Amino acid sequence: MRPRPSPALLAALPAAVLLAVSAPSAAQAPWETWKGPSVLPRLFAGDQVVTRSSFCPSGCAYDRTSEGDGRFLRVEGEEQVVLEETGPGAIVRIWMTAGQGTSEPLDPAVRIRIRLDGAEAPAVDVALPDLFSGRVAPFLPPLVSDRSVSSGGNVSYVPIPYRAGCRVSLVGAGRYKLWFQLDLHRLAEPGAIETFTGREDLSTLARLLSGAGEDPWPGSGETLRGAAEGVPPARLDLFRFEGPGTLTKLRLRLPLPAGEEAVARLAVDGEVRAEMPAADLFALGRGTPLPARSVLVGLDREGWAYLFFPVPFRSAVEVSLRLPETTYPSRWTVEWEARVDRADIPPDAGRFGALLLEASGGAGRDVPLLSADGSGKWVGLFTRLGPGPGAGPGFLEGDERVFVDGSPFPARHGTGVEDLFSGGFYFDRGPFVLPLHGCLERRAGFSAGEEATAYRLFLTDAVPWTSSIRAGLEGGPTGQLPLRARTVAYVYDRAEPGLVPLASVDLGDPPSLSASGYRAEGAAECAPLSSGWPGGGSPVTVTSCRREDGDSSFRLRLPVPGVRGLRLRRRLDAGTPGQEADVFLDGIPAGRFPPVDANPWFRLRDADLDVPLDAVPVSAREVTVTVRPVPRDFSPSFSEVRWELFGALPPVPVAGEGDGAPVSPAPR
Repeated sequence: MRPRPSPALLAALPAAVLLAVSAPSAAQAPWETWKGPSVLPRLFAGDQVVTRSSFCPSGCAYDRTSEGDGRFLRVEGEEQVVLEETGPGAIVRIWMTAGQGTSEPLDPAVRIRIRLDGAEAPAVDVALPDLFSGRVAPFLPPLVSDRSVSSGGNVSYVPIPYRAGCRVSLVGAGRYKLWFQLDLHRLAEPGAIETFTGREDLSTLARLLSGAGEDPWPGSGETLRGAAEGVPPARLDLFRFEGPGTLTKLRLRLPLPAGEEAVARLAVDGEVRAEMPAADLFALGRGTPLPARSVLVGLDREGWAYLFFPVPFRSAVEVSLRLPETTYPSRWTVEWEARVDRADIPPDAGRFGALLLEASGGAGRDVPLLSADGSGKWVGLFTRLGPGPGAGPGFLEGDERVFVDGSPFPARHGTGVEDLFSGGFYFDRGPFVLPLHGCLERRAGFSAGEEATAYRLFLTDAVPWTSSIRAGLEGGPTGQLPLRARTVAYVYDRAEPGLVPLASVDLGDPPSLSASGYRAEGAAECAPLSSGWPGGGSPVTVTSCRREDGDSSFRLRLPVPGVRGLRLRRRLDAGTPGQEADVFLDGIPAGRFPPVDANPWFRLRDADLDVPLDAVPVSAREVTVTVRPVPRDFSPSFSEVRWELFGALPPVPVAGEGDGAPVSPAPR
């Protein structure tokens, strides 16, 4: 029998020290996950994460690679605008690659300019290679990597926050064959965010990324050690800790390679949150030249498999192993290390989970990477991918698409498998491991053995969802190649949704228009629109109303007073560019929808706007929405198809059950 660590011993740790390490400030930004183990599990309200990329809007095979293909929002003088945001947020990842068949150094004649908060002077104005070369502050290793380090990709994880919007432009890229992805947060309100200056102290993040494989949360509790022995097949109960607390370290020394097939089981508060072979949970790979060695999961230099994702628990956490039937070793000894932080768990913390999925796709059907309901955020991915027989490396041309909260418009639409993992051109510089991403193996050859094994942590760009998430991978360049995948998605989640639908108005439904009191100034042209969605959504026919100027307004009923965390979803016809709009709730400014790029092939689009908490009184039972198009030279008209309001319902007190349960939304 192995000894059980004493809960009293853990509880005796100095609480003041733990709180100093773990507790985030009230003004914590959602991307500042490097500031302590209590931050990453938090499910922040009023936060969206989206990607602006060079994916092909018409669904063409190899994304945007030709002159005049519309990969820019617009052209202003010598600048090609690739991103424009109109509210608070942060760019947290910039990835790019260029080349003809293989990756090439980025062209120093092309510049990148980033303007923040409406300023004319750029906060960043450098030659494109200097953003990733590691020679220009603050874009320094390990926060940036170029194609020689990131196997064909150039990537920056330097956070660039702003309080009132940003614009990213290229100079000299009009005929340049360039692929790009920009991952960014959109926030309801700026709070205490300070706009990027280039002089920020990012030393804590740099130390975290420099120490991949080492303990990222030292000081957050006392590390306890033990060992368990058994003869396979057997189950080894390694440890159980009573709560509340947060497991901030889990390390196992397994007999390899047989230990890769031992099934690791993590149970939190009586619920199994991970159960899969150790090779999957710890991203060890199976016979790959390299194991993962990221900041949160992998195999360290001493041969310990580690999991540093913080695991909050209220009542108990326990870890066990089920040994496979093997002849060698005939008797197993498994050493373990674990640590529990007794600092308070943030009330908005989600439950850690690792979800194993083995699936196939192709013939127009994406391979699923993650499917979940409730609310949460996606913080990491480990995957082993391969095509059907004879398909060759073209399977790496498939784009990832991430759909959140029931919208058929992807919040993230990538540009290829290796791009998702921050490489490029089929990982043309070979396998590599970096703190936040890597490729453990890339088998080449036109056979069933063609395969890629890779990982990525969404440390600063975790994808949040408030009711559902569906993430998938396209089967090759046109979605038709057969594809197989074995994936592990690391998440923090809750079973209940964060937001629920409250009310809507559909411009093609006269009763809906009448009930909402919808009205529009100026002459509007309403007509049927039949269109599909970028990312493969089924075509639908809707009514699209388009006008050149003038406000529109409508009333939306709230089912009960006390609704908070409002989010307004706009469905529009993206056949023309621009279409910015200011939103007012009961006459109070509530934010601005940013401009969109035109897509004449798939014209339907959804856009969400999170509303500041003080925009609507707590006692409100109805809200009047006013939408005011923003006139811009490049925006010929403004369109509306549908509006929908989401929100967080207050709990209904239930005798003897604490704060109670949320009320049900009104019928839609």
